[in-house]
Amino acid sequence: MSTRTTKVLLGNLSKADAEEQFAKFATADAQAAKINATMDVAFTKIREKHSEELAMLAKQKEDAFTQLQNYAENNRADFGNKKSLEFTHGLLGFRTGTPKLKNAKGFTWGSITALLKNFAPQYVRTAEEPNKEALLSNRADADTAALLTQCGIVVAQDESFFVEPKKELEAA
Repeated sequence: MSTRTTKVLLGNLSKADAEEQFAKFATADAQAAKINATMDVAFTKIREKHSEELAMLAKQKEDAFTQLQNYAENNRADFGNKKSLEFTHGLLGFRTGTPKLKNAKGFTWGSITALLKNFAPQYVRTAEEPNKEALLSNRADADTAALLTQCGIVVAQDESFFVEPKKELEAA
């Protein structure tokens, strides 16, 4: 079950009240930005502190991965009918990707399409769809406007409310 929430607009604010609410909004926004900047500085210091150790661990993982891949490639008989082997510390194996088509050497997708049109047209797609960009760009033209109405097309343009505080912090 979907829930919908509707904001109830209470009364009519005066411009002075709106100015006060904007001040609260801008102050909260500036304080949140300041806290986020402080957190970013702390995160950067932590990253710098541990960067060498993380680089060493990444290299260690990469080397171990290469060795495990080498083992698996050279010992496929150990897998039997399975695609993976279980070890004390985990599982390693091979995953089969989803099938995809590639063009053979000497063929381009254009030449393949031409050959399919001749020998198996059921494998060639033709997509027909409205040219929305052209309709939008010509919507002011009288003929196009009439065509839009005739074909049941409406040009819709949403409007959204925004609040954009100034970024300088007031001296308190």
